[in-house]
Parts: sequence; structure tokens; C-alpha cells
Amino acid sequence: MIFFDRKAASEIPWTKQLWIYDFRTNKDCTLKTNPLQRGDLDEFVSCYRPANRHDRKPTWSDKTPDGRWRSFDYEELITHDKASLDIFWLKDESLGESENLPDPNMMNS
Repeated sequence: MIFFDRKAASEIPWTKQLWIYDFRTNKDCTLKTNPLQRGDLDEFVSCYRPANRHDRKPTWSDKTPDGRWRSFDYEELITHDKASLDIFWLKDESLGESENLPDPNMMNS
């Protein structure tokens, strides 16, 4: 999911930081065999902090590489091809030989 605030256009970008919660990687939610439950979103809800977003803390760091919640600075985002939001950092356990994959990072389109 992506959440945006509706603001007037500006030459200076409104966005300074983009927060992402990766619910895709290593999750197996399907409509029939494993439907999404409210509890599956508890970590995201506790991290999101809509009332006080300046107090958000990432769950990802070099010490916690499996953390699903992290931020990216605007300047970092625009350096990638077409400012792509196809971003990943968690290694997908379902891929064979995942130890031979490049370090998780932002994908270029």
C-alpha cells in the first residue's frame, strides 16, 4: 500500500522521506488457503504512527536486516532510474541459492 497526502504542486518536493513496509517478501497470504488476517498487519500498524509520524523508528538496520519497516530519503530515491519505487531489501527465502544473490537494494527498471 502507498499512502499520499494531497498537496498543491510545488517546485520544491514535499516529500523528504519515504517510509516503506515490505509485506510482500517471505509472506504467504492467499485468498483460499491462508487469507490475510487483522493480526498480520499489527506490526505495520504499530510502525505507521499516523498521529506522530516524526517519531517513526525503522525496524530495519544493518543489525536487523530482516526488518520490514524502513525509510528512504528523497535524494536517494531520485538517483535511481526513473525514480523507480520498485524497492526491495529483504532476501526472498523461496528463491534457490539465495546466498548467491546480489545484496538487496533498489531495483532499476
